[in-house]
Amino acid sequence: MSRHSIGSIVVRHNPVTQWEQFEETLLPGVFLDPEPEHRDIGGFYAMKYRLIPESLEHALDYLHHGIQREVIAYNTAGKIDWEGYINYVIVDTGTVRKKATLSNKFNTAWARYDPGTGVTTSTLKTVAASVARYGTIEKVFSIETTSSDVADQAVEAQLRWNAYPAPVADKIIPYGSLYETGVQVEIGCLGWWHTLDYRTYDQSVSSGDVNLSALISTIIAAKGQFVDSTYIEENTTQVEQKIEGNRKVRSIVENFAGYGDSLYRRWITGVRENREFYFMAGAQTQ
Repeated sequence: MSRHSIGSIVVRHNPVTQWEQFEETLLPGVFLDPEPEHRDIGGFYAMKYRLIPESLEHALDYLHHGIQREVIAYNTAGKIDWEGYINYVIVDTGTVRKKATLSNKFNTAWARYDPGTGVTTSTLKTVAASVARYGTIEKVFSIETTSSDVADQAVEAQLRWNAYPAPVADKIIPYGSLYETGVQVEIGCLGWWHTLDYRTYDQSVSSGDVNLSALISTIIAAKGQFVDSTYIEENTTQVEQKIEGNRKVRSIVENFAGYGDSLYRRWITGVRENREFYFMAGAQTQ
């Protein structure tokens, strides 16, 4: 945890998908009440702050285009204190409040169903434009049907409703009045660690035990689409490399960290500065 307060916040385009070119630096007074959160499991975990927009147009730009822009908070010593991306934006005028969020959205999906001969999977479907903008965000459904057509229909319907973080009005005050201080904007951010929840992992081709650290390297190489580099310490704990059930990557990695090692040391994992994924022995306490 930094001993310095936040001195500036840089907001810029998504560093991986780069669907736009954007960058602005916010100084104290333009941003208010930053709350960066750091955890051993997760690293740069979450942050939120209030934004004082230049205009209504500035606020609406964040509402409609700000989701998943990169956010880097620097402390007053000029060091990175927190890093991640915008996960939600709330714009409140006093008469209406709208929220756009990437939570519970997905753009790649398929279903598990039983046609009468055992559980199988439907055709994988994607929304290409959403993938290009936000990266692959997966969802697996369980559908009560024996029909492949119905399974495909259900997946297609859900994709059409959930592929984009469209702003939704969650508060309307018909006889309210505009805030005298102007539009209020809240920015909610998550660390890049949370993008491991975007992907699932299912590997049934190879089986047998391998070093835990080797399996972690394999999983992150395959599914860490927003990870720029890795720091993975050797852990020779033997684990089965076959993983089934389309489990979320973050859940798998966090679970494996709980295995510790042969010396019974505590292990931690997350994503830190410059989108570096780490899996390592943590500070040991008695």
